[in-house]
Amino acid sequence: MKVNHESLMDRTHFEVNVIMQDKVIDRKQQILVSAMKLFATQGYTQTTMQEIAQYCKMSKGSVYLHFSSKEELLLDIYKYFHQLFDDRMQWIQQDTELSPRQRLLKKIEVHLNMWLEYPEFVTIQIRENPGFSNAEIKQFLRGIHIKALQALTESLIEVYGDSFQPYTLDASIILGGLTATFMGINLVDEVELNIEQISGYVMTTLDYVARGLQEEQPAPLISENNWPAMFQAIHMKSAGNPPPLLLAQQMRTNLSSLSIGEEERQDALESLHILEQELMELNPRRAILRGMLANLNRLEILHEQSRQLAHAISHLHGI
Repeated sequence: MKVNHESLMDRTHFEVNVIMQDKVIDRKQQILVSAMKLFATQGYTQTTMQEIAQYCKMSKGSVYLHFSSKEELLLDIYKYFHQLFDDRMQWIQQDTELSPRQRLLKKIEVHLNMWLEYPEFVTIQIRENPGFSNAEIKQFLRGIHIKALQALTESLIEVYGDSFQPYTLDASIILGGLTATFMGINLVDEVELNIEQISGYVMTTLDYVARGLQEEQPAPLISENNWPAMFQAIHMKSAGNPPPLLLAQQMRTNLSSLSIGEEERQDALESLHILEQELMELNPRRAILRGMLANLNRLEILHEQSRQLAHAISHLHGI
């Protein structure tokens, strides 16, 4: 049997790289989780890098190998959780079997579930809003805020029609206030309310608000006149790249109708599955992303879609 030594060396090199990256990612995640807990319990300003290192059972120097400062660490916490939130929203948006109203309801549920799953992260935001003391974090959070309002505006118009557009900012603020208040009394005061109860009640209330505003047509409280920067930002059509997960889902759908061999189809689907799972990690491993993109690109019929997907991933993760 002829052994392809070049292929064997490439595979060995690939596996070693993956193992090494796994160890780095595990350490980074350990630091992130530890820092998040400390920030939530004793405050961001009061927590030192030395305390984070002690909590992780690492040296201070080891922590600085992964994060150059406490501000960088906080920014990575924000990036991780907002990426997790965005990924969940994308899966809902891609579900074509849901009506616009069902999609909005599920998005509200995702928001509420994030509160339950990651109370430390919520505590950091509510307790101190430490990000606003750092220009880079402040810019990141503003971008996230605009993106969230833009997505919510589109959902509201999908549900209530174009005539509701003048009231989308008012409705967004009402929606945010309702969800935050109900989750607050659920978590802090331990009032027994489950996710379905809260999301259903919030959605019903929003229906009443939308119906009343459209019937009475009062002047919106928040408009282009008193908040022009935000109004223009959320109504501006995005010229950026489609999210990688959306492109991967489109490729998965297209694979079912392409004239290719079944073995090739299954290989491509498996590569897509691994790639999608990797994209949802805190720090996607470049070796994995490159490897799966290379697998997909082997199919000539997928070249153009693979190119678009690679471009979108490169835009986000710099591979």
